[in-house]
Amino acid sequence: MTPWPLGSRGGGQRLVKEVAVALATHHSLDVHVAAGTGLPGSPAVRVEAAGEIHEVRVPLVLRTGADGRGRRDKVTMRSYLRGLEPLAEAIRPDAIVFVPHYSSCAEQAAALAARMHLPFVLMPAIHLDHPLHTGRAARQLYRSADLVVCLSETERQWLLRSARVPAARLLLLECGWNGPVLERGRRGKGRDVVQLLTVGAFVRHKQIDHQLQAVARLRDRHGLRAHLTVAGALAEPAVFDHLLRLRHQLHLERDVEFLPDCADADLTRLYIDADCFLFTSRSESFGLALLDAIGFGVLPVVYPHPIYGQLVRSSGFGVVTGRATPTALAEALRLVVDADAPVDEGARMNWLRQHAWPQASAPLAEALRRLSRYQVREGSR
Repeated sequence: MTPWPLGSRGGGQRLVKEVAVALATHHSLDVHVAAGTGLPGSPAVRVEAAGEIHEVRVPLVLRTGADGRGRRDKVTMRSYLRGLEPLAEAIRPDAIVFVPHYSSCAEQAAALAARMHLPFVLMPAIHLDHPLHTGRAARQLYRSADLVVCLSETERQWLLRSARVPAARLLLLECGWNGPVLERGRRGKGRDVVQLLTVGAFVRHKQIDHQLQAVARLRDRHGLRAHLTVAGALAEPAVFDHLLRLRHQLHLERDVEFLPDCADADLTRLYIDADCFLFTSRSESFGLALLDAIGFGVLPVVYPHPIYGQLVRSSGFGVVTGRATPTALAEALRLVVDADAPVDEGARMNWLRQHAWPQASAPLAEALRRLSRYQVREGSR
């Protein structure tokens, strides 16, 4: 279950789709996805027909008195999936899995599982700096689940220590890589301009303005020319307008290109053409765009975030800045360009093979089979 169509842009819905496809394709599970239509006014998205999964579109409805205005997190706490209960009665699943993020729809899924005496599995993809994801109600829901699937060891430790979820009900599942595992040569060699890429929604917490400031600093302090391409969903128009103004103020019209709502085919080309991938987000639950950069062999230069910084460290591919500042980002990029060092492609490709979806999803498939063979824990909800 998920509040948004599978084909919606964003890492959350991509996570839902890739997990569902992996479970169906690689582990022969019969997966039905009850996917909401998104908030009122959301663009229409076609129903996915990927692999063996079955997407069933369910209206996402705001409760009486909710007008759909205001912050997205506040709106989604006043929404529900209309018709979910009769759909579940018709399908008669062996377990109910909700992905991603704490919301009123997650509470609805938990209540439905309790009424049907089914195991409730939650993949919350927690943003640990987000009060909605870490508040009292969210922690209570995490404790109520029969299984909570964690995307990182950092998230698992928070659930264990802060939310007090028993270790036996926590499963660590790092995201898998779907693409080809190909060797790629040294970046930027012989280029006059270093090609930089970042992929992520135009929202405040991505801190894309830090990247523009770093490009300007490379030019002004180090005499290095870089071209930054920013591709992502146009989620917050005010943020996009701010970035346009900042690009003008820093005289970066030639050096920074914005590609809002970029198509997937174009994204592949952008990764292939880039020398370095920048990631400066303040709030993440995993960082799928960063995983893509590792997959395509685009050297990541990222902020020292406890979750996605660890992704760079575990893969052995990329650079983590000393501080989360534009100055530190520019300095790290300067060192990368000056070093022009070859990368251990063998280690990167081996890491990707170990993190392919068939292997990554196997623990979840086994856990779902185990849960479906037993009744729900007495008193779990």
